[in-house]
Amino acid sequence: TTNISKHFFMDEPIGREKDKDSKKYKNKLTKYGFHSINEIEISKKIKQLPHYLNNYLVVEEYRSVDNNHLHNNSVCDKINTATGDRYLMLKYKTQKLSFFNDYLVQFTEPKLFIMNVIYSVSYIAKGLVQLNKNGICFFDLSPQNIVFNLDIGEKPVIFNFKNSLQIDKLDTTYIAN
Repeated sequence: TTNISKHFFMDEPIGREKDKDSKKYKNKLTKYGFHSINEIEISKKIKQLPHYLNNYLVVEEYRSVDNNHLHNNSVCDKINTATGDRYLMLKYKTQKLSFFNDYLVQFTEPKLFIMNVIYSVSYIAKGLVQLNKNGICFFDLSPQNIVFNLDIGEKPVIFNFKNSLQIDKLDTTYIAN
């Protein structure tokens, strides 16, 4: 994805500073389909929430990947052109993140561990309530989809919205997908 990201200029630093310590974007190459489009649409909805970066890690930008427009097709070896599959490059803000289990394992004292778990669960619950109030039902709550954002005071952040539902779009086709 690094070579493809450079082609799309999606790995540029955020902000004006372009030094090695400035935050950059993280990119993910994914198949174009219901789940990738769903994640993009839900991300757009979440970005309308005030201070959304404090609670959620969402797609900031996306581009369609077309083999025919790449200058060097060898960077697309992993993209199977024979099937005609379409791909998207999803762009996320990179922050200092620690996965849920990795973060909590640092608290060896039981009291600190329990206090941090209780704090984390209540903070995540507030984030889930905020999503529900805004018509989004998050369906994939697991330690793999929670990270601690070390840039904003070690707060838990929810990500991976591809399996979530938009309540206002509920119909038989949407639910079947």
